[in-house]
Amino acid sequence: MVLLGRLPRELIVAGGLETGLRIIWIITPPPPRAPAPVNKQGYKMEKSISRIISEFAVNPKYEDLPKEVIHEVKRYLYDSIGCAYGAMNTKDVKIMREIYEEMGGKGESTLIGFGTKLPAVSTSLVNSLMIRALDFNDIYWKEDPSHPSDIIPAALSAGELASASMKDIIVAIVLAYEFEQRLCEFAVPGVRERKWHHATLTQFVSQLLQARFWV
Repeated sequence: MVLLGRLPRELIVAGGLETGLRIIWIITPPPPRAPAPVNKQGYKMEKSISRIISEFAVNPKYEDLPKEVIHEVKRYLYDSIGCAYGAMNTKDVKIMREIYEEMGGKGESTLIGFGTKLPAVSTSLVNSLMIRALDFNDIYWKEDPSHPSDIIPAALSAGELASASMKDIIVAIVLAYEFEQRLCEFAVPGVRERKWHHATLTQFVSQLLQARFWV
């Protein structure tokens, strides 16, 4: 996954994705076949966009991550957990927690700080609210703003449900930031100008990183 040495640019363009966290996943070029279609930018589309995204979501491994990327992920994770603890007693969190605790369900994952076991889909939402409630969590602002740490609870809840290792969860968090930020950069002139919201991107990205735990 990490780019080692110098590779031909055509290999990177045709079969790889360079990420904002300095990670590159090189996809083995397909065998010779009929000429591939060309997109509007003039690049040959050897694989569909959805196929490239899916492979990028499931193929990376912890051992592929540079040390500095792992360090940064831990910083974002600690910061987000701190935000969650700070919001434990806010009105919004109290209301949401009471609703989902009353709904109940199978205890699949944990509410941060409270220790309550609820379905993973419930803890993903409540924990995300806790991280976001005080508006102290991180922000990524390029073509449009987003808060990638909103997606960390999706990795934590799904990872706990799947009995995943912390290394697997770290990879999922890397993917959360990578996909969220790339979607923001792609949405020129802005996500809201396209009649979406950055929270809409969170819904798409959450499914991508959660799916890798069951592949």
